[in-house]
Amino acid sequence: MRFRRTALMAAVLAVAPAARAEILSAPQLSQQQDQWRDWATENQKIQLTGRYQGRSANRMRLQNLPIYFLPEQGVLIPERIRIDTRVSISGYFVKGSSKAEFRMTRLAVEPADQERLNQRVQRTAETDALARYRLANYYAEIAEFYMDPELQNAVDSCRKATFNAQRKRHRDDPEALWKLVEPGPGFDVAEETEQLIRFQVFCLRTARKSDPAVLKDLKEHLPGWNRPAPSIPEQLCAKFEKDQVAAYGIADESGRRQLERLLYRQQRLQQLRDTLKPDGSNALTVSVSVAEELPDETDAIRDLESTWADYRVKHIRRLKRRQLDDLVAVLRRIDRQNDASTAVDTWLGRQESESRSRGVDGLLRLADDFLHAWGRWKHPLHRERGIEYLKRAWTAASKESAELASEIEERLKHLGLTRLHNHWMTSKDLQSLPASDIELAQHEERIVPGMSMRQVESILGVPTRRLRMAASTYVEDIWVYGERRASRILVRLRRARTISDDSAKVIAVVQVSGL
Repeated sequence: MRFRRTALMAAVLAVAPAARAEILSAPQLSQQQDQWRDWATENQKIQLTGRYQGRSANRMRLQNLPIYFLPEQGVLIPERIRIDTRVSISGYFVKGSSKAEFRMTRLAVEPADQERLNQRVQRTAETDALARYRLANYYAEIAEFYMDPELQNAVDSCRKATFNAQRKRHRDDPEALWKLVEPGPGFDVAEETEQLIRFQVFCLRTARKSDPAVLKDLKEHLPGWNRPAPSIPEQLCAKFEKDQVAAYGIADESGRRQLERLLYRQQRLQQLRDTLKPDGSNALTVSVSVAEELPDETDAIRDLESTWADYRVKHIRRLKRRQLDDLVAVLRRIDRQNDASTAVDTWLGRQESESRSRGVDGLLRLADDFLHAWGRWKHPLHRERGIEYLKRAWTAASKESAELASEIEERLKHLGLTRLHNHWMTSKDLQSLPASDIELAQHEERIVPGMSMRQVESILGVPTRRLRMAASTYVEDIWVYGERRASRILVRLRRARTISDDSAKVIAVVQVSGL
């Protein structure tokens, strides 16, 4: 608990010397002892109350007051008056006496302080909290002066009842409730109670949408606002949804910190949600802010991402490739796999309808889009479609630009396709061809029987040496590649004597090891 003293008590207890209409209590009279001599000189009438201590002959004493009380003629001191009895006295201080003497012009026995406190409280309206607190403060000093625990208990009961009545009366008024904490009622209040009132105030303020300063004040006065903690117990969470203040009241210290965090989360989340555009176009930006500030709001983050994804899906045909990537990433993150696949197919379909008729450039753009989709999401159909559009682009480019066609052919080669026999063949297709297939051998830069001289030269270049043998019906050339004493290749070419050298065909290839 934390307790505090305020100046209010002293201000209520202080009584001006000239205010003779006031009845001074024994504590008040004692506090103003330095003025007794002046009062005696001025012959001022004094009214006071105190507790009877005893008598000696015709002199009376009151507890804790160094004064002799002497009755004037006609004033009687009751014979059977009991110690601690409360008495009311009127009179004046005697001038010139060595010890403080007070002439009593009136003496009356009155109800005990505790009884009078209760009576006066009952006569004071419950709504007049200030008057009741003044009464409690007045009797609190009397209780302290006499060290009276029973009177102190009555004072505490008065304060507590008044304080609780204020809390109940102002339960829907955050400004009035806050005054019970800051500056407070003028007496000691347990910190636990003050914190409960603070929390109640913030619950009321967060219900108002027109209170922009609520989060700033909440951060200042609720220490748990930024302390992410384990999940709140289900029972406490259910209680909080039904009655926030009641849940806070029954929670332990750890639970209170969690509920403070929950209250902050709810308010800040609502503020962030209020920035959401009606169409949901900025929902992803809002979700990023929520994730940064309120990472424990996983459901809200997912809902915002889903809202943004719905907006993007609605405008799928207008998206750029990078925007499509972002959309698919979000849809997959929130477990909407089917929607992600549909979005990709829809977007690619839109690209086909717009680019297919744009010649080679359009076909290449479509190939890029499909191959990009395959690279990101590995759907085999996307690869097939991308390759198909590259083939179409090659066919169109072959009629317009040999250089562009060559570039496209290189791309197809990287994808595992080879142009042979006027067809695009996969590696599997190539494996099905015989090793002696001339186009296959030329592609693999091998020499096989049946090749022409020019084909040999395109693969091996100009031979190191040429040998020629002639027969009655044919001419045979032997092309040697490589130097003596090294591995060499011998290529035998033959032609009929009646035709040109260019018509010679390979009849055999021999590998010769060096000596």
